[in-house]
Amino acid sequence: MTDFISFVFTPAGLGDPTLAIAASRAGAVGVYNAELEADSRQIVAALDRLARHAHGSFGVRLDEIDEPVAAKLRALASRGLGWVIVG
Repeated sequence: MTDFISFVFTPAGLGDPTLAIAASRAGAVGVYNAELEADSRQIVAALDRLARHAHGSFGVRLDEIDEPVAAKLRALASRGLGWVIVG
């Protein structure tokens, strides 16, 4: 029997990681979809919130990574960030 990993992405452009938090609490990998977010401060704040409230592994979907976001990704690698999806 093969085990599957379920990924649940927040809607692009929503700017709210709540769905990803709920997915991680339900046993899936919650992914904050920041592909349409241009403000790195918003991405960092959403990732902080996701790391604080998620249970288990979570992820982020990005189109590009600037230095503030890269620093946050490095910091969260030991706090549950297990997936970085770059378009």
